[in-house]
Amino acid sequence: MSGPECPTCGKSDFSNEGYMKRHHTLVHDESLREEYECSLNGCNNRTHNPRFCSTECFGKAKRKHEKSECRREGCSELVYKHEYCSHSCANKETWKRRDNPAKRPEVRQKLSEMRQGERNPFHGETHTEETLQKISESSSGENNHLYGVTGEDHPSYGIVSGLKRQTVAETGHVVRSNWERDIDLLLHGSQVEYEYEPKTFMLVDEKTYTPDFVVDNGTVIEVKGWPDDLSKRRARHFMEQYPERKYVVVGNRIPCDTFVPWDNRQTLLDKLD
Repeated sequence: MSGPECPTCGKSDFSNEGYMKRHHTLVHDESLREEYECSLNGCNNRTHNPRFCSTECFGKAKRKHEKSECRREGCSELVYKHEYCSHSCANKETWKRRDNPAKRPEVRQKLSEMRQGERNPFHGETHTEETLQKISESSSGENNHLYGVTGEDHPSYGIVSGLKRQTVAETGHVVRSNWERDIDLLLHGSQVEYEYEPKTFMLVDEKTYTPDFVVDNGTVIEVKGWPDDLSKRRARHFMEQYPERKYVVVGNRIPCDTFVPWDNRQTLLDKLD
């Protein structure tokens, strides 16, 4: 069976043009995808992405738009124009429309069947070890498209995602849980100089760790809910690589210099000296 032919090596046993282009990128290190001009005014870079050439340009473009309320009726969360504040709101609004064809049983059945078994274009396809290695390397460390992008240059800067996040009115911090909110208020009320998630630390194997709070004397405070294996391993690596920083954990126990049970969280301030 003959398919699209690779313009470099002449190989033609591809089922479609997409596989041929992927082969050309991985084997010959050259993309055949069409190039576009970056959509951000003032940027003349060329990119395979039809909108923006980088996450920095994407973030700058998003921040130029004014914010408005979520598109879903009854939700007052502020988001960028023509967007929803969460996947939940988007799904509720979509399914609310009576003319949505995806609500019809026959359409849902067809959508379910069209990608099953041999109808799936990836049926029987597997990656080689070499391809898997390239895929892994292309998204790790400095090859990751968001590596080193912080602050206002990050496309998610100022955007609150997820249903658990909440803004603490007294401090303006957008925290991830009620426990973090309580510790934020405790530190704020004590006049302790601190910051919320101010810095990301590099760990072994190019892993990163962002502690919840950092006090001005260098003490790191981690508010820990469920102590899974990843958080325990990350805590050990952090203490090994940054022994000069005191590591305080509030909540549930993981490796640390000082542990404060959640019921005794009011004693946290005494542990910061």
